[in-house]
Amino acid sequence: MDQIAYQKIAQDISEMPVPKYYRLKMDIICKINTGVWADHAKLPSENELCRQYGVSRITVRKTLDELVTSKYIYKIQGKGTYVAPHEQREILLTKSMYGCGDILRLQGNVPSHKVKFQGLTPCPESVARCLNLSEGEPVLLYIRTYYGDDKPAIYAKSYINYHLLPGIENIDLAECSLSHLIADQYDLTVSNDRSMLKAISAGEEIGAALEVDLEFPVLFRNTVAIASNGRERFPLEVSQIYYRTDTVAYIAEG
Repeated sequence: MDQIAYQKIAQDISEMPVPKYYRLKMDIICKINTGVWADHAKLPSENELCRQYGVSRITVRKTLDELVTSKYIYKIQGKGTYVAPHEQREILLTKSMYGCGDILRLQGNVPSHKVKFQGLTPCPESVARCLNLSEGEPVLLYIRTYYGDDKPAIYAKSYINYHLLPGIENIDLAECSLSHLIADQYDLTVSNDRSMLKAISAGEEIGAALEVDLEFPVLFRNTVAIASNGRERFPLEVSQIYYRTDTVAYIAEG
């Protein structure tokens, strides 16, 4: 990846409204995956990372320890911290990741996305059970395809109980991040309640979106997201995400 593309990724990371700890971890992974820091390259000292990112020594050590566990880096006592060889590293995709774009950034791609559909639709029975709704009750359906370096990589469908987010059905989600919007405009904290992960064949809809054959293996993840306003918790979204197995690696932490 060229320096201009990397600078764009780094800028996107620096502008994310996420904790400094997460930004530090993500930036280190991005620099490793994009080759800015080569195999066996020495990382800046803990003091230098504290200064660059404006975080505490405890935060830096926690981040580095997690990256050692993830086999991204290794430490040599008395000498410093170094980038682990590529063949030993793991590409991490976990439920704590910030979004589909982040997943692609962490693997060294410049992400983009196109919205395929946004509008109200009758709720399918399987989704209705998860959202505590009645089958056929209207929900907001949001469908998009994510690209890494202009190659289709992830197909995502979100079924949202829009009654809990007044006015969201009138917002153009193509112009904003759904997760940012929920946190900033509706002041809600969202976490994953449960996920199901399995390998499936692409089929017509997914195959067309990801530009693969009908029998191409994709990884399917179905997740129920729970929102909290500090007083109560309620099911907000069912996401159905399909990953191209030749583009996105999924390795769960812990």
